[in-house]
Amino acid sequence: MACRNQNADSATKQELESDIRLLARLAEQLPSQSVIARLSESDIQDNIPLYLDEIEAALQCTATEYVSEITKQVITLLRNAAEAGDIRQGVGNAFSTLHEARSELHRLNNER
Repeated sequence: MACRNQNADSATKQELESDIRLLARLAEQLPSQSVIARLSESDIQDNIPLYLDEIEAALQCTATEYVSEITKQVITLLRNAAEAGDIRQGVGNAFSTLHEARSELHRLNNER
């Protein structure tokens, strides 16, 4: 899918809605904070490549530069968490970043 990236402030309502749906799909596919809290460190570590695959696939379909940058940040946070050994907190922070971005896009979309 060819994507036209631009910042969220100049994006069309349709582009914002597309990215909101993309982030919603990611939020559904990735484990919640409560699920992460119940998983063992090794289970979280084992699943990081799967999480990265899902987020990298989503990155290819972003409509705005804002969501493109957020997904890149989340990928970096996940990789850093895996390398630093602070897996539970790092994965939780990465997924929180996605949820915050989704809320921000909703806010911007509602202002239009």
